[in-house]
Amino acid sequence: MRSFSQIDADVAAKLAGVSARRAVRLLSLPSLLSILLLFVTGCETKEHARLEAQRAYVAGQEQALAQSRPKPQIVTVKGRVRNPVIPWTEDLTLARAVVAAEYTGYLDPKLIRLTRDGQTSEIKASLLLQGQDMAVQPGDVIELVQ
Repeated sequence: MRSFSQIDADVAAKLAGVSARRAVRLLSLPSLLSILLLFVTGCETKEHARLEAQRAYVAGQEQALAQSRPKPQIVTVKGRVRNPVIPWTEDLTLARAVVAAEYTGYLDPKLIRLTRDGQTSEIKASLLLQGQDMAVQPGDVIELVQ
């Protein structure tokens, strides 16, 4: 059975008008390297694709597990506060959560960021002081920004 390099050498010899033996000597190393590179690259690509598929599967499983877990029955308040973790109740509002957290900043916060289910909304603190309040949900994260 003839190898790839012999077949390449025969074809090259016919095209270049040189002997097959000389063509084998001239082309065997580049031919072998190109074939080796083709197989190695193909294997790495398949291995890379397999690993990516496995990572995607694991990420999907983790996301499904996170969604199936019950939300913590707390509200987290970030910023200059004495109590960063507030127990959630059905009547808890944004203003009540800020009061319960006991804000300790020198100046009043200018902005309040509320993160719920990965979505962040910004509320001007002045609106909260004017009485525009909203309910908070378990697992919400409130950030007080000066």
